[in-house]
Amino acid sequence: MRHRIKSERFSRPRAQKKALVKALIRTLLINERIITTTSRAKYLRSEADKLITLAKKGTLAQRRRAYKVLGDHKLVSRLFEDIGLRFKHINGGYTRILS
Repeated sequence: MRHRIKSERFSRPRAQKKALVKALIRTLLINERIITTTSRAKYLRSEADKLITLAKKGTLAQRRRAYKVLGDHKLVSRLFEDIGLRFKHINGGYTRILS
């Protein structure tokens, strides 16, 4: 049963939602800024913060988990070597939504 399990669907089937989130996260990490709807941005914020937290730890297992989400070795290395180091001493709140 799905009691108390809330997830944003974006009016798409599960596979399309997964592809949409993956594309948005990739674009966010490449350009470090995206323009999207507020509901997508709010959902994407938690996903991006989880990836940046993985990058702060920097282990091989964390790199493999990030690759599972991103699917690109160059993007994973950029996440761990550039973005992860930038937020090394910050405890959360890595993304900001501007309206």
